[in-house]
Parts: sequence; C-alpha cells; structure tokens
Amino acid sequence: MVHLIDKLKSERELLLSQQNIQTALLLYVYEKPIEFVLGGIEQIALRGYKGEKLTGDEIGVLINTPNKKNKLDNNIFKLVGLYLVCNQNNDLKELLVDKFDAGTSFEQFMLFKILPEIFEQKINEVSKNSGSPLVRFLLKEKVEEEELKDSLGSLLLSSFGVTELIVLEDFLRTEMQITYQNLTSIELVRQVLNNFPEAIKKIKQRRKGKNVFKFHDEYDVQDILYVMLKPLFPNMKEEDPIPKVGSSSTKIDLILREEKILIEVKMMKESDSDEGKFIKQLKEDIQSYHACQWLEDLVCFVYDPFDKTKDRTNFYDLNGRQTIKDKSFNVEVIVLK
Repeated sequence: MVHLIDKLKSERELLLSQQNIQTALLLYVYEKPIEFVLGGIEQIALRGYKGEKLTGDEIGVLINTPNKKNKLDNNIFKLVGLYLVCNQNNDLKELLVDKFDAGTSFEQFMLFKILPEIFEQKINEVSKNSGSPLVRFLLKEKVEEEELKDSLGSLLLSSFGVTELIVLEDFLRTEMQITYQNLTSIELVRQVLNNFPEAIKKIKQRRKGKNVFKFHDEYDVQDILYVMLKPLFPNMKEEDPIPKVGSSSTKIDLILREEKILIEVKMMKESDSDEGKFIKQLKEDIQSYHACQWLEDLVCFVYDPFDKTKDRTNFYDLNGRQTIKDKSFNVEVIVLK
C-alpha cells in the first residue's frame, strides 16, 4: 500500500502541474481553486469547472455553431466542463452519454463520479461487464483478489492519467475503509500516526537510482500525513484559516471537521537542543483551540527523527481533558522518532 500511496502522490503532482483541461477536472474533483487560463473553447470549459455559468444567449451561440459535434465532442474533459458551464444543456448531455457508452471502464467511472445524476443507472448496468477489476470492485461486484493485484501491479508500473488517478484514489479509500471499518475515527488517526515511522521507511530508503524523500521540517511531515490520511478521510482539509488559533499562525495543520478532530504537527530538527520550545508552543496552541466550537479531539503529533527529546513525559503531561473558556476537548500528544 505504501507503493500505491507514493505512486499516487507523484502522479497527482505531475498532473496538477500541467495546468490543462485535465488538470481543471482534477481540481474540480478535489474542490480546489483553479488559477490558470486556457485558450479558445477550453477556456469556456474551464469556466464550468470554476462554477461559472453562461447566459442563455451565450449557450445558444456555442451549441448552434456549425459542426458543433466535431467542436465539442473531441475531448471528454472539455465536454464535462462545457456541460457544467452550459447549465446542464440537453444537447451536451446527449454527447456525454455517447462518450460514456464508447468509453473505457475508467472513463465511465470518472463520469459517474462527477455526474452521478446522469450516470448512476448506466454505471450499474455496465458494472458486471466492466473490463477493469478495480472498477468492478468499486461498484461492489465480486472480484478475485488475484485480479485486483494484477490490475494494480500493471498500473503501478506505468504512467497514468486523470481517469486512472481518480479510480485508484477511490480504490485506496475504499480499501482502507474496509480494513479499518471497526475503528472509530480517533482510533484510526491514532493508528496511522503511531505507524508513521514504519510507514515512511520506504520513502527514506528507496531502491537504487530513486530519489529519497527527506524530512527537513514539519511541512514535509504534514504533506506525508496528508497523503496517508486523505484516502481515509476524504473531507479532510489542511491549513484552514481559523481566527485566533495557534501561537504564531491562524492555521491548523490538518482538519477533520466531520470527525471533530484537529491534528497539529511538529518536527524536532537536528539543530534543536531539547523539547522545551515545542512544549511552550503546544501549550499556547492548546489555549487557543477553544475557538473551534465543534472540536472534540486535538491530536498533537511530534516527529523527533534525531531523538532530541530528553523526557517525553514533558509532552505527555499535556494529555487529557482541557476546558478553556467553557469549551472542553481531549488532548493527546504522540511523540515518535
């Protein structure tokens, strides 16, 4: 599973860096802002991914252009954006249905994920005949374990695009949910954090010729934790601005709003002499987190790869129930090297 997470991270970063219409669809799925421009009709499609709408007259000009099918139907990513910007126009819907019928199982799953109101029934009709074991698995069809392994193995050995990325991330999230379905959310977070040092060995000690991931500061730790936790908690956000939270920042590192959990990340560097300043920072942070009225569990993860901590009980003294300005929440500090 570590191989899969590492592969997804690198491929996601590559796809997001390309800033094309495929990137726009991916950002739309992730509910992230789109901050680039395109040319011609792709710019119109881009507006759809940004949540904008054309007027009736503008739609008429676009749809009624001669040879519209050749103009609109040559790219599935562009077509989805045009459908969104054109207020779910019926002509464009017909083109999308044609794309679905002629598409690969990965493309069909992508269309279903983005536009379930159109494709929920159709995806169920084709699920048993889907060519991909991964898609059949996501649609709750019976799939042999060896089929899944072979399919995953093939993808991990090759480059892939947006459609494959969406399917794989859904697979990872589903697989993790099945594995940990008997754990509460806080137990799951705790298990991921406690296994962090073991999990990252693969990216710190890689095969010959592969770049080694180095942890320079807490942002590196936060990025890897985001990759590890996001498949389990799809609605997790990072560094959301919340007024008057934290000793030197108005942002909390990782936020699981639906689970009522906040995760604060620290890293002790080689230049740090002891845990004193980190204890001070956490104490000040804890005093501010009462601003999150929905908060039930605050987890403070301290990564200490150079074993700079002299006495971990100094951290653990912060554990327990805290009541600040009539707001109560649990605090748990996890320190690992």
